[in-house]
Amino acid sequence: MEAPSEYKEFHSLMQRLTPQYGAATVFNDFLDYAIASFSIDKTVTWEKSYNQTELQVFWLMYLEFFKVMDQKCKTDQNWFDFFGIYYEAEISSKSGRQGAGQFFTPPSICDLMTATNTTKKKGLLVNDPSCGSGRCLMSFHVQNLGNYYVAQDIDMTCAKMTICNFLVHGLQADVIWGNTLTLEYFDAWKVNEALHVNSGIPHVRRFNSQELEELKNSTGIIKEETKPVTLMDFAAAGVAK
Repeated sequence: MEAPSEYKEFHSLMQRLTPQYGAATVFNDFLDYAIASFSIDKTVTWEKSYNQTELQVFWLMYLEFFKVMDQKCKTDQNWFDFFGIYYEAEISSKSGRQGAGQFFTPPSICDLMTATNTTKKKGLLVNDPSCGSGRCLMSFHVQNLGNYYVAQDIDMTCAKMTICNFLVHGLQADVIWGNTLTLEYFDAWKVNEALHVNSGIPHVRRFNSQELEELKNSTGIIKEETKPVTLMDFAAAGVAK
């Protein structure tokens, strides 16, 4: 499985670093690099042992990411899973992770689920307990603005991909790295917490120690004043279409 043609330059840049560090490491470090660039309060930092030439490669990858997103998302109703698509093609499929059952929902299925669950209501709390790269929630968001999202995944890389995707698509969300079934939580982030309120700039911050402790002592849903629903539970939750 190879990445689509629009990733040609990004993949070429990745290849400058993968012989020495490995594709999975470089990809995860790039996710951290991107997330840190949106950390206004500096609760997320990026401190890696790359030399100046290698750091320049990360910067060029960063620019290429935005270039592709600009091409793919021409309107507010477009969405594109930059990180998930590349991860499936060049990281997961070539590292044996698919053997562990790590498959993401195809974008067309995400859009089908959104089409059958579109609602005029706002202020909903929409949860995906196994979010992968955040595709289902991104698809829902572009057709149903004004809601809050909780995205959870047991895989740290998936949580980081979701953060990056939510940042550039404007989702306000809690992204949680943890086990939805056992309610074990390891880390969490607030994405675009004040977007459209105090700032028009996408931003992220890590949960502080008190918030993380509250999460670990809860069911994983922080905003308890709003009833959570999942994309597949709209009818059961009584949400009018």
